Amino acid sequence: MRYIIKRIYPTELKEVAHFIAQLNIEEQHNIGYCGQNEQELLSTLQEDFIDGEFTSIVAAYDNEHIQALIGLDIDGDSTEVWGPFSINEDVTIQEKLLCTLQQIYPQISNFYFFINELNTRQLAFLEQINANKTGEHLLLGVSKDSFENVVAITSRYYKTSDYEQFKKIHSNAFSKTYYDADTILNRVQLNKENVLRIMEMDGVVQGYAYFEMDLTAKEAHLEYIAINPKYRGNGIGTKLLKEVLTEMFRFDEISHITLNVNNQNDQANHVYFKAGFKKKATLWSYCLKK
Repeated sequence: MRYIIKRIYPTELKEVAHFIAQLNIEEQHNIGYCGQNEQELLSTLQEDFIDGEFTSIVAAYDNEHIQALIGLDIDGDSTEVWGPFSINEDVTIQEKLLCTLQQIYPQISNFYFFINELNTRQLAFLEQINANKTGEHLLLGVSKDSFENVVAITSRYYKTSDYEQFKKIHSNAFSKTYYDADTILNRVQLNKENVLRIMEMDGVVQGYAYFEMDLTAKEAHLEYIAINPKYRGNGIGTKLLKEVLTEMFRFDEISHITLNVNNQNDQANHVYFKAGFKKKATLWSYCLKK
């Protein structure tokens, strides 16, 4: 059967959001960092995927209906891959979509995927295209209704004098990650809804937490939290985490918060569960280097 592969126009994003929402709610089609609410998806797509008169999304059509699509949330020479999403078992369609995007964006060298462990078709596809599995992660979530706010806040916003200590803690905790310390600071500077909080005592940075909010899309994500190894085991991680959640939930737009954590880091995961997070899914991460 012939399929038409085309680049998506901004005017077609409503159809794309509907297609993703229908598939992503099912575990066997789920891509970890993509949402399930159609309106929130549309808002994110309109904000992050428009590229001039086109978008960074390509789709395969059978007559007038989408059969498969892949989108790229691009940041420099790296990208988070939204997809593949497909209702067709022919994985050669996905290969053509990915190749098309690689031709459109030759500057991208790293393609990152987060696939639900029950999405066996896409896990097999990534193995087939020789993507490297980089880890297993838990997708956790906590809701405003179930969370008890902290009354006294002891952490503070990042200051430039924290730079060396923050960078060292982040580099040690996340040696292979999507955002390095300088990228985080750039994102904080560019968007006031991106926040870096520091736990400090007597000039020593004991830990930090970095989170991003999109109040228009009513989304909040805790991207990183790490404690200085010298201060672990003293309850600082749980305290900092609860303070950060309290700050995020102060906004009426935020009712639920998600984060991805290493599935093998039992000590850190214990902190998340103590703070009120619950498991939503297990995700496998992959990186495809061009």
